Amino acid sequence: MTAALNGQWLRRARHFRGMTAKQLAEQAGLSLNYVQRLEKGDRNASATAAEKLCDALGFTPESVPLDSRGLLAKIDQLIDEHGPYAFCTMRCARARGNRYYTDCEYFDINSIKTGKEPAPDHLLRLAYAKTEAETQQTLWETGPDIIEGAIIDGALQFHWE
Repeated sequence: MTAALNGQWLRRARHFRGMTAKQLAEQAGLSLNYVQRLEKGDRNASATAAEKLCDALGFTPESVPLDSRGLLAKIDQLIDEHGPYAFCTMRCARARGNRYYTDCEYFDINSIKTGKEPAPDHLLRLAYAKTEAETQQTLWETGPDIIEGAIIDGALQFHWE
């Protein structure tokens, strides 16, 4: 787990949870200075510190990678197999009303039409799922500054309060 817990992920995970560095440090039982140095990349987290930080956040880099490249690759594969207008279900993590998609699976829409199973939550067409994952990836690459501040006079009103 420590290899995936880098400063960039830690900072974005903290912002996703809506925590300050001080709050994260207190909940993890670590010093504020240590957490800040981890986020800047000045230090590497020990296995014990990584475990404490993930416990305080409530998720790990493996469960919520905050990097959608793997999800995008999976969606592209499903589009190649089933076409962009086929459906998929999306798994997501939530924090304070914000949603972060972590995985997707093909969904046969005929199973709803025949009554074999009810419509699941987060049922999307693959083309739309790809757009959602691309947006997540853009936010990952641009970082918490765009997530926190949105764009003041622009159209983007999305932010992780």
